[in-house]
Amino acid sequence: MWKLGGAVVVLAPGLKRLKEWAYAGIVIDLVSAVASHAVNGDTVDQFLPPLVLTVIALGSYLLRPDNRKLAGPVV
Repeated sequence: MWKLGGAVVVLAPGLKRLKEWAYAGIVIDLVSAVASHAVNGDTVDQFLPPLVLTVIALGSYLLRPDNRKLAGPVV
């Protein structure tokens, strides 16, 4: 339910501050999934999907247009 809400916020126009939190939540969730798979000794094919999604989420965050960013540097 929370992941769906985060996706809706990221795709919705406006809501700049909420988008920051949604991106943070998505990245924390995905990085935690990668770490969990790695610590448990899972194979690469098991933690590769969340790793790829992490890269996509970070790319989406860093490459978004200036009119969708908060004022001032966030990164």
